[in-house]
Amino acid sequence: MKKILFSLVVLCLSFTAAEAQFGNSGVKSFQGDKDSWRRNAQEKAEILPQIRDSIGKAATKNIEESEAVFCYYVEAVSPDYNGYTVDGMAIKSFCGTLQSELRNVLVDVLLSTEENISNQQSNCIIRPRMMFRFLRGVDYTDVLLSSPCPSITLFYAGKIRAYNFTPGAAIIETLISDMNAQPLPFVSPALLGQVVPVGVAQNKKDSEIINQNKKNTAPAKSWEKNEPQKQERKGWNNLAM
Repeated sequence: MKKILFSLVVLCLSFTAAEAQFGNSGVKSFQGDKDSWRRNAQEKAEILPQIRDSIGKAATKNIEESEAVFCYYVEAVSPDYNGYTVDGMAIKSFCGTLQSELRNVLVDVLLSTEENISNQQSNCIIRPRMMFRFLRGVDYTDVLLSSPCPSITLFYAGKIRAYNFTPGAAIIETLISDMNAQPLPFVSPALLGQVVPVGVAQNKKDSEIINQNKKNTAPAKSWEKNEPQKQERKGWNNLAM
């Protein structure tokens, strides 16, 4: 546990130092490093089978093969809140674009390490603190961190799955505290014209990326056909974990 926490601290500190360079350019930090979408297959951590089966193939793929990961500080929405939200939670600030090293560590400690997750039910109420959005193409899977009720909650296509993270509570606290060093005010990327999900090359650089990534690109118009699943009506933050 100490070794994992030390690694997280080092990575978080290097991450926040890099984010500080974008302090005068606001949401330009959304762009991240030019090679941040690349991932070494040997470094990928596999999500635990019980989580994989629960959230489904598409949601799992978004995480394991993510091309970008965004971090947001979030909180429960107050009655008078009229700002931006994500999965029904208020966005407090933007905490960066994660590079591959921290991204892989996150998947490892949050979703791939069995001893960090408890099978015991917890009666505490989930308190939203930090959200990671894993993007692949135009699809995404969100992972919420809660504290002081230590839990992780995954959001995908209307599905919500919560897990008791009490054994790994110190990891959540480390992430929340260390990545809080350089938060940036959140500005809508759509408002700034930073969201263009057209899926075609716009310039020479885009074409080079496509050519380099052809071997790992799925055939066009290929998607997973899932049977509709019955959804239970209950408060998402009061789930049995």
